[in-house]
Amino acid sequence: MNDKFRGSEKSLIPKKTYKKVEKLLTDSLQLAGLLRTDNKGSYWGALKTVFPAGTSQTCLVCKQLWNKDFKKEIITYSKNKDYQNIDYTDKTLNFDKKKIYLNETYTVFNRERKYNEEKNLADLQDIIREKEEAEIIEYLRMAIGPRISQDTFVCGLCGFKENADIVGATNIAKRGAKLIQKIMQR
Repeated sequence: MNDKFRGSEKSLIPKKTYKKVEKLLTDSLQLAGLLRTDNKGSYWGALKTVFPAGTSQTCLVCKQLWNKDFKKEIITYSKNKDYQNIDYTDKTLNFDKKKIYLNETYTVFNRERKYNEEKNLADLQDIIREKEEAEIIEYLRMAIGPRISQDTFVCGLCGFKENADIVGATNIAKRGAKLIQKIMQR
C-alpha cells in the first residue's frame, strides 16, 4: 500500500487500528480478485492511494473545480463591478464571459449564535444594499456554490446537482483509474 498519505490518519486513529483496517481491506480486495500479489508477496493491481482534496468540489459534467481561488476570483470580479453583475430575477451572476447560476437558498454559519442559518438571494441583495463587506463576501460565496448544504453539490456553471459524497467518490474513482492507467503505460 502507498505510504504517501499516511500522516493525517495517524492522528485520527491509533496505528494498530489503522493497520487492522488496512489488512481487512486488503484481504477483502484479494478475496474479490481485485488485488493480487506477486511471488514475493508484494501487492500489485488495483489498490492505489488517491489524494482526495477537491474531489467533492469538482463538477462531474463540466469539470469545474469550485475551490477557494475560483470563488475568490468571482467575488473580486463582482466587487469590482460594484455587484451590478448580479441579476436577482434570473438568479445569475455574470463573470467575465461566463454565466454563473446562483443558488436560491443556501446555508451560512452564524458566528454569534454558532449554527447554520438558511439564507436566500433576497438576503444577499439586502446585505449588498447595506454595504456590509464581510457579510457580502460570505453570502455571495455560498450563493455561487457548489455546496449549498453539507450533502448537496450544485454546479453554478452547468447546473449539475448531486449528493456531494457521490461527487467526491466518483472523482476519487476517476483519479484512481487515471493513476492505474498511467502505471500500466510504463
